[in-house]
This record gives sequence, C-alpha cells and structure tokens, in this order.
Amino acid sequence: MEENLFAIGMHNKASLEEYEQAFDKLVKSQELQFGGQVRAMYAFEKQICLAFIQIDLVFGAFISGFLITVLVFIYGVISGLF
Repeated sequence: MEENLFAIGMHNKASLEEYEQAFDKLVKSQELQFGGQVRAMYAFEKQICLAFIQIDLVFGAFISGFLITVLVFIYGVISGLF
C-alpha cells in the first residue's frame, strides 16, 4: 500500500492512521522513496507524451484551417469576389 499511497490522487482511499503509518514507512525506507519517485516520473512522462500528441494534433488542425482561409482569400481576390 505504501508504494502507491503518495501518488497523485491515491491518498483519498486511506484513513488517517493508514496514511500516517505509510508515511512513517516511507521516511524510514529509501527503497520506497526512490520507488515512488520513479513511478511518479513514469506517470508524468506518459502524461506529457499524451499532451504533446494532443498539442501536435490541435496545432495541425489550426494550421490547416488557417491555410484554407488564406487560400480562399487569395482565390477570392484573384477571381474578383472581394
């Protein structure tokens, strides 16, 4: 239980006594401390990769829309619509 208790959003399932006991074990165990850091870095890296994929897709959609708008404007100017 101590391994996951201090991960983001995991402490709401434990009572105060369980939380305090897990914290005492964490403070006394270097393996739990480094393990928690490694798990947190792994979770954050996955979140960041997903965020970059989403940003890339949104940017691609924005640039596509912008280019379509520019092309339609240029076509309108050339054909005399504006």
